[in-house]
Amino acid sequence: MFDAPVELPEAGEYVAFGAAVQAAWALSGQRPNWQVATLARPTATPEPRIREQYAAHAAV
Repeated sequence: MFDAPVELPEAGEYVAFGAAVQAAWALSGQRPNWQVATLARPTATPEPRIREQYAAHAAV
């Protein structure tokens, strides 16, 4: 729908990780570029017709 890649992260402490990112960002003024281990990156079969329909409705 958004034509964006999808990544499935490995199980982890996402709330704690998000809090740590926000704390580091607040202290340094820059968002840290910490990597999260990725379990999978599923591929999609693009449907141009559907993408065009979403774009047409978003333009309204």
